[in-house]
Amino acid sequence: MKDRTLSFLILFFCLLGIISYLFMGESIGLESDRRRVVSYIFAVSFGAVPLLIIQKIVSRLFLSGLSRVRLSTLEGLFVFYYPFLTKEAREEWRACIEEKKGEHN
Repeated sequence: MKDRTLSFLILFFCLLGIISYLFMGESIGLESDRRRVVSYIFAVSFGAVPLLIIQKIVSRLFLSGLSRVRLSTLEGLFVFYYPFLTKEAREEWRACIEEKKGEHN
């Protein structure tokens, strides 16, 4: 996933959560089944936004704190964090690993 797509998803789920919160109120005459669906949408967006923000933070900031780590540790962390990294962050991690490999040779 690209960083731009991640930013779009954060904005989308924020707006979806706000809109669903407004529709959950009693003043809008929704039937109970529809109100339940709207509450599920709110719950999903309420859970998705923090996870997407954490993914963005991990993608942007985590590599900068690991500049002094050994190569084997960096490669292990790359494998662990790979699903959470954006496409751009993966390229930065690979470049950092290749640079450290070049230093060792």
